[in-house]
Amino acid sequence: SNDYPGANWISSNSKGKKWLNEYLNYSSTSTNINIRCVAYMMDTSVWNIYAGTDAEYAMGGPTIELFCASYRKTHPSKYIEYQVKSSNGYELKWNTDNNYSASISGLSKDEFNSIYMKSDKTKTKSMWIASPSAYRVDYLMQSNCWSTVGDRVYTNNETGVRPIVCLKNGVQLKKIETGVYEIIN
Repeated sequence: SNDYPGANWISSNSKGKKWLNEYLNYSSTSTNINIRCVAYMMDTSVWNIYAGTDAEYAMGGPTIELFCASYRKTHPSKYIEYQVKSSNGYELKWNTDNNYSASISGLSKDEFNSIYMKSDKTKTKSMWIASPSAYRVDYLMQSNCWSTVGDRVYTNNETGVRPIVCLKNGVQLKKIETGVYEIIN
């Protein structure tokens, strides 16, 4: 993270910056440690090994804006909303609640092939979300095996990455079996 100056680097260099739009509009010059960590996660040159020829880019994990957009598609009745509280970062709430906070709980584990949350703790207990947390300048967002999405200090060693890949326009997928897809050309 020390190699990245912060939010301005993301605005100038990351192909995934549209998924951090609300934060970049609010605090485009932040140099907090958490946004420098996010810049690393959004550096597509670091994660290009996961991209392949059918992808535009890969990143070290979803942003909270992407995570919430996806969750809303799969859970249209009860979904997660976010807001930028300060240059520190994001807060969350369920759409059925009134108040935002640093974290929310109650997500279902292992649904939709565990894209949001896993109960299996053998490799890691949580995954980083490429977004700064409003809680403190050294906290990022994460999703963990305890059904919580929220804040975690960036030095936490129980949290892993789960790279995401943005496929090129026109790339089609064919379902092979439950949870397994093949790219068709």
